[in-house]
Amino acid sequence: MKFFKKINKISIIVLAIAFTLGLGGIIAVRAVVLPFTPDLGVASTFALLSDVFNNTSATTTINGDIGFTTFNGTAPGFGTHTNYTPAGTAGTAQATALVALNSQDCTFSFAIGAIDLATDTTHVTAGYGSGTRDYYPGVYCIDGAASVGTAGITLNGAGTYVFRSTGALNTITGSSVTLTGDLASACDVFWTPNGATTLNHDSNFKGTVIPVSQDITVYAGVKWIGRALTFAHVVTIPDADVAITVPTCTKPHLTVTKEVVGGGPKIANQFPLFIDAVLTTTGAAVEVSAGSHTVTETTDSDYTQSFSASCPG
Repeated sequence: MKFFKKINKISIIVLAIAFTLGLGGIIAVRAVVLPFTPDLGVASTFALLSDVFNNTSATTTINGDIGFTTFNGTAPGFGTHTNYTPAGTAGTAQATALVALNSQDCTFSFAIGAIDLATDTTHVTAGYGSGTRDYYPGVYCIDGAASVGTAGITLNGAGTYVFRSTGALNTITGSSVTLTGDLASACDVFWTPNGATTLNHDSNFKGTVIPVSQDITVYAGVKWIGRALTFAHVVTIPDADVAITVPTCTKPHLTVTKEVVGGGPKIANQFPLFIDAVLTTTGAAVEVSAGSHTVTETTDSDYTQSFSASCPG
């Protein structure tokens, strides 16, 4: 007698996973539809990472680690941090993350030339549609300079956002990058300009900036939840009341739930289940890194397999 065993409820917070069912079990196939957040490694705790750090204000607040080789100016308490000098190891992790970000395919490419993200109406993300100021998870490629205008932008939905430009990155005075509710997270927002970054007065900014090989300047009143990572280059804070805070980030989890349908002598937890060849338990949330993962199980000739998956978040 054959029994029917079903594996379902694959809760995947890693968006670069797809599966097919084969005769030998479940086989993982890489199918990147949306971008993934790279592992920042030891650079993840840094709010500021540079070769030279210029700061002239006693009211600068850095909530996170600080790394530099040369410091110029005023050195107040900077808030809670560990001061790393030098920070070469974190710089290596920064470079690795930049490669991972810039190797991902463009979800949408703007027309050639400078783009104000706050006013452009052409952007489309597959499955989400388009609209002024609202952006959905994806890789947005700009052949020119990128700016966030006075109207600001909204990042709408859970997932990874990458804004890649061949030119500079600028925010206009008083502009904002807003995250929707508990869905979009500053942990998953990245800016990779191939030009200098300038955050102008009183901007509210979100995300990690990793320029290709340029400097970052942050002016008075900027409130930034993210990271300024430009090791081997310069970060300058020339004005008062700047605050840079590393976002609190949690790693994604993968949950695989097995069900035995139609009865039979075995129950679900009697079928050995593996994530990346590591034994796991049905229904357990396993911490994983972003990217592709392989789910397998020990097969049983008395049972027929089926498979379903979902990605809530």
